[in-house]
Amino acid sequence: MTSNEILEAGVAYLQGTFKHMGWAVTVTPGEAQADAHVLTLTGEIDPLRQQPHVVSALSLLTSQAMSRAGDRLARCVLDVGGNLAAREALLETLARDVAGAVARTGKVAVIEGLSSSDRRAVHTALRDNPRVDTQGEGPSEGRRLAVGPARQRD
Repeated sequence: MTSNEILEAGVAYLQGTFKHMGWAVTVTPGEAQADAHVLTLTGEIDPLRQQPHVVSALSLLTSQAMSRAGDRLARCVLDVGGNLAAREALLETLARDVAGAVARTGKVAVIEGLSSSDRRAVHTALRDNPRVDTQGEGPSEGRRLAVGPARQRD
């Protein structure tokens, strides 16, 4: 199965889900990322903006549907209302600012209230920063992201 066919499977899965829910949401392929298929959601999206945990769950389920259809791992990112690029830029700025504060103070900073995809974006933004380390903390519900001074590596 080609990448486009896997993407089409994700679109079909989400369209069916929204139809079943009675929501008038349009699903279109977005700009691809290096490690994920992006699906843009437009239309009746206010409930999704108010409930980010629903977006996370839909993203996970769509990724699983796409993986099953393509018989290989596929990662899906849902772009609610076309705001993904702005959100990623904001998260990268947050990551840089927190890393700078941690490097200056030597103290651990804890970021709360991020979805799993937002925590992943911060982890990714800081993975090559030699001054800090990141680590998820806590149970899946209410999970936090700790950014601390880099540990000595051998």
